[in-house]
Amino acid sequence: MRTATIVAALLLGAAAPLGAGLLEHDSYGAQNYATGAAGQVANARGISWAGAGHLANPALAALASPYEARASLQAGWRRETRNREVFDSYSNSVGLNTEAINSETHVYLKDLSLGYARRVGPLPALGIGLGMAAEYDFSYAYHRETRDGFFRVIRTDDVAGTGRIYGVTGSLACRPLRSIAAGVGVTRLTGRQTVDRAVLLEDPLADDTTTSATSEYAGTRANLGLWGRVTDRLSWGLSLRTAAKLKADIDLTLADTSYTLSRSVRYPGEYAAAVTYRPAHTFPATVTIEYARIPWDKLTDDLATGRHLQAVDRYSLSVAHTVADAVPLRFGVSFANSYLTTGIGLASAGLGADLTLWRTTAQVAASVGKRSYNMGQAYGTSDVTNVSETVADLVLTFSLR
Repeated sequence: MRTATIVAALLLGAAAPLGAGLLEHDSYGAQNYATGAAGQVANARGISWAGAGHLANPALAALASPYEARASLQAGWRRETRNREVFDSYSNSVGLNTEAINSETHVYLKDLSLGYARRVGPLPALGIGLGMAAEYDFSYAYHRETRDGFFRVIRTDDVAGTGRIYGVTGSLACRPLRSIAAGVGVTRLTGRQTVDRAVLLEDPLADDTTTSATSEYAGTRANLGLWGRVTDRLSWGLSLRTAAKLKADIDLTLADTSYTLSRSVRYPGEYAAAVTYRPAHTFPATVTIEYARIPWDKLTDDLATGRHLQAVDRYSLSVAHTVADAVPLRFGVSFANSYLTTGIGLASAGLGADLTLWRTTAQVAASVGKRSYNMGQAYGTSDVTNVSETVADLVLTFSLR
């Protein structure tokens, strides 16, 4: 019985609607999908871009020509508003009651990568790469105050989630022909997730509730990739990421009692394809379409066997257009559904630009996305709370090649 209580308290951080803000952050993490500023414009990896790097597609390590170094910094802003429609005694709507407004900003290292490629004699061009990227984000803060008829605070609910899972990747690629490259990589995933919850009651006779769970994750996955060029204007890319089985050591504090648990979570893999086209034009342009399927429905969690997630389909379209002063301008759009339900989707749009000085290129991109949903829709309950989320990101990338 005590074990069941411990597990229920642990899973409160993964399933309770109270802390479901931004949906994924309080569950298995919001996936940090894009690579670099150029990818952030359309929330894409860029698996068919020659300059996207081996973190997007291990085959691109063979296109470093001869070396490539990149570092990206990301600033993210999240805003969440929750409200509930209020009715009078005759069931007439009298407006919306705002229950919570949460806003937060985070700045962190998005990715860092190095690549080197060279052809030795008659051998095919070989490339190697080493890099690190933030892959899953657990950062989230929620605060709600409940007041009585005299507008006195009688209860506060707080949720604070912190932590990220980072992946360190090594890649090896071969380019046997000028028009094709193949690569393989291995990623070591490690990270920490901490979720603190507190329900504080004004009534001195009532018991407050506090829980804290810290999970240390570690696991490994494999990455496979292909890149090809059909013509000088048309190229393509394919990418496969295997599922990663992460082991977690969990320190759980429930009230004043501490427990230690073990957890095994099998994060989903990924299948992605992209096509890049450079149409003939006075000013050079590059159009990229990318699609990825992430089978979150295959996720397994030995402490949450009853959870049923949905596969995620990601679509993105980006255009890079070089204007008269040789400055590439980028814009893009993307759409992806939540892994909690396919009925909730995040649409986003972004803008960016490149500035080259000698061998260094600075890329900047800004994107914004918005979605609205009903809490009952997200969790299959009767909860009628309406949630509106705004997600904005600013990414700065420095590349040297």
